Amino acid sequence: LGLAKKNLIFAAFNYGNDLIKNKNSKDAITVFQKGLTIDETSSLMHQGIGKAKEEMGDAEGAAKSYMTSLDAAKAEKDDKKISDAQTRVKNLLVKQLQAKAYAKVIKIGTDYLTVDNNSSITYLVGKAYTDKGENANGIKYLLQTVDISNKTGEKVEDKVYYGLGVAYDATKDSKNAIKYLGMVTDPKYKASADAIITKLKTAK
Repeated sequence: LGLAKKNLIFAAFNYGNDLIKNKNSKDAITVFQKGLTIDETSSLMHQGIGKAKEEMGDAEGAAKSYMTSLDAAKAEKDDKKISDAQTRVKNLLVKQLQAKAYAKVIKIGTDYLTVDNNSSITYLVGKAYTDKGENANGIKYLLQTVDISNKTGEKVEDKVYYGLGVAYDATKDSKNAIKYLGMVTDPKYKASADAIITKLKTAK
């Protein structure tokens, strides 16, 4: 892509973002779509469309655009844009989870995982299932989170172990509940984890 076209893409991105800030997401989408006529593979334009759709309350449409943006960023071999796209999907799902929109988190998250096996997303899908009371599915995704983290050398966060322990407790599997709750060291979850372990050991 020539310099002039690159500059047009940046100008469109900045202008579109200004429109979003001014609560004019509909016009922002038009600007980003015009940008795609200059460069149809621009990760920035797809990211912009995602942002505008998210502002308009269209979580699934936003996630689709972020996923297209992720694919484009991978094709561009741009690590910063890849990381941006991943973070945007993660933040979108966190908001949906806080709003108790569990079905949306599960649908968007599982769609996303087909293109990018990411431990943050498997965790959020698992959490949505357990919050919804579907503990068997929750356990499946939380175990995937542990597995991905171990394979990529990331530290498994205590919230994952805690979530697994609570879900196993809910399914009356006290052996696994004690195992995972026993791995918790973070003070934020430790007292609660210890209390469940004590309850389970006393009940034996």
